[in-house]
Amino acid sequence: MMGRPGHFLTLAKIILRGHLFNPLWLPRQERRRRRGEATRQAVLDYLEKMMPPSDNRQEQPEAGTSQDRHIWTLWLQGEEQAPAIVRACIASMREHLSGELHVLTQADILETISLPGPILDKWRSGRIRPAHFADICRLELLWEYGGVWADATDWFSADLPDWLWKEDFFVYMSGERLTGSYAFIQNCFIRASKSSPVLAAWRDAVFRYWEHEDSAIDYFIHQLLLEYAIQHDPQAARSFAQMPRLNQDPTHELWFVRGGDVYDPAAYRQIVDKALFQKTEYKSHLSQLPPKDSFAERLMRR
Repeated sequence: MMGRPGHFLTLAKIILRGHLFNPLWLPRQERRRRRGEATRQAVLDYLEKMMPPSDNRQEQPEAGTSQDRHIWTLWLQGEEQAPAIVRACIASMREHLSGELHVLTQADILETISLPGPILDKWRSGRIRPAHFADICRLELLWEYGGVWADATDWFSADLPDWLWKEDFFVYMSGERLTGSYAFIQNCFIRASKSSPVLAAWRDAVFRYWEHEDSAIDYFIHQLLLEYAIQHDPQAARSFAQMPRLNQDPTHELWFVRGGDVYDPAAYRQIVDKALFQKTEYKSHLSQLPPKDSFAERLMRR
């Protein structure tokens, strides 16, 4: 956190409530839950006080249909420059997903969507980090074209089910297994139609935040902006309430729980059958030097 005085006050609240007043004698999981809840509430309090009003500057785009099966992913530097696990994940999309797959680069994204000048200026000057710029891009892609967003670190072992394409909006809800459980939802996989009121409210909140702010008050600001948006938009809230509620934890099991274990075909099938995809990452020792014959190595052996 940096910049506005409100950011420092929010950080102070998180330290006070999430750390100093978080009893050491509680179980580790409970202490982590309390820290997360303190962070979530402090960020939402900040947004409640500091978000500029909505000007509803753009009309809803023309509604899409379930036949518009666009699948969007992004690696700013280009697929050829991506780490091995990212290339393997993109290969899994090509192998398993029916629909029009778009693997975008930094050059592609600026030709594919239109973003407000202030947001582009802040990204080019480094005030908006690449991860948060990708968060902005995914919403704009879905707003303009509809379809599914999948992070370049999402691993697929089967096609997406028909029920998903019939949903106006879908994301996995935040789980309890990993750091960031307070983030409300998981935004590495999003299904949205162009006419989705949830997407419209979320996009509006994200644009307002970044046109007003010069830094992210929390790494999971975009996820928490969705929570803020549905708290302030009754139509979006009604639509979000109708969304199937699926917990993100099964999407993290293959890599984050079993990644270093010796590969077992039966266990692999049991794990991947529980979720639409499996989330991976590219920064850890596991992704750099996976153990021989491990689940992680098998995923990267494409």
